[in-house]
Amino acid sequence: MLLLLLFMASIRRQNSSPYWYACITLSDGRQTQRSTKSKDRKKALEIAKVWEAAENEKKEGILTEQAARKHISKSYEIVAGRQISFYTIGKWIDEWLKLKSDSRRAGTVIRYGSASRAFISSLGDRANLDIRHTDVTDARNFRDSLIKSGKANASINMDCKALSGAFNSAVKQGLLDKNPFSALEQLSVEKSTRKPFSDDLVTKIFSNVNGEIEGLCKVAFYTGMRLSDIVNLKWSNLYLNEDIPFVRYKEIKKQDKHKHEITVPLHAVLLEYLFSLPKKKEGDLLFPESAKKGTGGYNGLSQSFRRVLLHVGLVENLHQRQEEGTVKRKVSKYSFHSFRHTFKSNLANKGVASEVYDVLTGHRKPSVAEGYVHRNIECLSDAIALLPRLVA
Repeated sequence: MLLLLLFMASIRRQNSSPYWYACITLSDGRQTQRSTKSKDRKKALEIAKVWEAAENEKKEGILTEQAARKHISKSYEIVAGRQISFYTIGKWIDEWLKLKSDSRRAGTVIRYGSASRAFISSLGDRANLDIRHTDVTDARNFRDSLIKSGKANASINMDCKALSGAFNSAVKQGLLDKNPFSALEQLSVEKSTRKPFSDDLVTKIFSNVNGEIEGLCKVAFYTGMRLSDIVNLKWSNLYLNEDIPFVRYKEIKKQDKHKHEITVPLHAVLLEYLFSLPKKKEGDLLFPESAKKGTGGYNGLSQSFRRVLLHVGLVENLHQRQEEGTVKRKVSKYSFHSFRHTFKSNLANKGVASEVYDVLTGHRKPSVAEGYVHRNIECLSDAIALLPRLVA
């Protein structure tokens, strides 16, 4: 048996173990031996000194959680040659957001950031604790605070899903044993109250728009495309001289792994409109001025279209107001997205199978409905031809 002394810490070997044991005095005065899990005598002695220092700080009443993490990290560094990562709850959320900013769309990152800030705020001083202190109570208290604020259930579910992703990542990296948000059930969500436009309303809207917004409305009505996809259309997306003219595009709103390439035959009314536009280069945007405005904000396209709806009497206020005493907005029954509802409703009312109109709107992968439509553009064109011919 070999015994080496240095200050108060020492190490020893046991015949039954290949590792060195640290001999240290605990804060209550008792002496103990712990395996350093190191076969290197020098490293083992360094570990013993670190443990002894921690016990001395505990005895003096100055051992904080942060100091304890430093001692553990130092021990790990001696053995492994690199520092161990410790995260407070707040620090981990910040780190996760940085990682997501490199792999997600800007809008998604903004939404994640908003949910994360709200969660950190709900934690208060607990945000400075080690991430392993997080439990289901924190998750439940956060969700309860959102419910009390009057936020819509769908938005609350999205916030909790975002934070669940953050803690799932922590579990995968071994920073946490269990995701605290995994125990939460999703809140029930009311069905959307968004209404489709009647043919008369569409005609009325067409009569009150001009310039690029007229084009945006016609493309939306005859293709079911989202506004964000329409403003990103280029002339290269249009195949006007084919036997069956069509537009082909990839969805902007979704993550890359969920994006579909969608082909929509062009209705005669939309084709006439497109041929009336000055032809430009293939790489040019179809609606360049609209693309500059963007879809959001006070001067964005969604708000511009709301002014049209206000003018024709479909909405009462220019801005969607909050419900009294809550953060929940009063959602209007009509918006630009109503064109998408109108597109599917028109096709459904004409007897078009859901497999077809779901492919046309990207709600179903083309491969799912392949057996029905046989990837045959004529079948899709027949469906589009059933849409009413509406002109201002």
